[in-house]
Amino acid sequence: VECGETVLEWNDATNQIRRIVEPVFVQLRWGDQVLVELEQIMSDGRTRSRNMLLAEKKKPEDTVVEQTVYRGLAEELLENYQEAIPDVSIHVRFMQEAYCCVAENLESSSYPGLPCVYITHYCAVQLLDSGLPAFREIGMLEPQFDTKEEDGKINRWHWVDLDEARKTK
Repeated sequence: VECGETVLEWNDATNQIRRIVEPVFVQLRWGDQVLVELEQIMSDGRTRSRNMLLAEKKKPEDTVVEQTVYRGLAEELLENYQEAIPDVSIHVRFMQEAYCCVAENLESSSYPGLPCVYITHYCAVQLLDSGLPAFREIGMLEPQFDTKEEDGKINRWHWVDLDEARKTK
């Protein structure tokens, strides 16, 4: 709530508070491959299986979903490479034709018992040929690579054949 990634509002119809959140799932595509987060390794060594696309929550200042996508790419993948890739939006193409948005009313998975409206955005961006040298230089075109967050957490990523990823989602 503090960061603006979720909103609490009163629902007159049910006479209770509900949570509204807008997750954005991003397929970063390179040719016929898609980037998948395999796992997270916590600073204390514990491992958390992920097997999911890059995801970011939409903030109120993100007036269009593309802003959330570019922020997510910068924060999740390029946090330590801002000098090498200061503006990721020039290295990828937002694929409007792959965009889809779904609204669901569910119980919050983060806060059991709290009703939640998930406005989920599914997006794809294609890594452009012009971005390949920069991504290659920082090791992100390897079949598997790691990124490290400020808190010491390591995110392990790997490139998966797009058709294979669709089958195993």
